[in-house]
Amino acid sequence: MKFAAEAKDFNPADTLDKREAKKMDRFTQFAAAAAYQVMDDAAFEDGQLNPDDFGVILGCGIGGLTTLEEQHTNLLNRGPDASALFNSYDDFQLGGRPGSHPA
Repeated sequence: MKFAAEAKDFNPADTLDKREAKKMDRFTQFAAAAAYQVMDDAAFEDGQLNPDDFGVILGCGIGGLTTLEEQHTNLLNRGPDASALFNSYDDFQLGGRPGSHPA
């Protein structure tokens, strides 16, 4: 089986805060936008749900490749102090954790 998809005309600012979207890798923008769209489709209103009573489970084998490439370029051009590659894995992945953005 082969499967492919293309997200034509995806603009993260249509669903996400512009500042927050800038901090996210593209795959995280897709996941966060989808989570917000699901909440809109379910017609939940603010305050209607207790956030402790529900959650999101998301599996991802690899992600954040755009961020990885950018940080590799920073490493090559500006040295290790300018690259997040030498931070802890958690710091590097912070912008790439799709499940951490919808709230």
